[in-house]
Amino acid sequence: MTSIDKLRGDEREGALHKALGVTPPDIDDWRKPKEVGEDILALRELAEAVEVAIRCGNETALGLNWEDES
Repeated sequence: MTSIDKLRGDEREGALHKALGVTPPDIDDWRKPKEVGEDILALRELAEAVEVAIRCGNETALGLNWEDES
């Protein structure tokens, strides 16, 4: 790790990839948005409805963090 830490730029990035056993295609696949099936969307809709019911209109109450992934 100390050897990798001394590297800079592309050389460092390549050494990190090699040490972690990942390749650029692996990284590209990770960055691509994932398709969400209808069952997941339905469950999310249900969870959002439950959250609204539990909050009872209290917008200051803690809730789930719904990040748009689509």
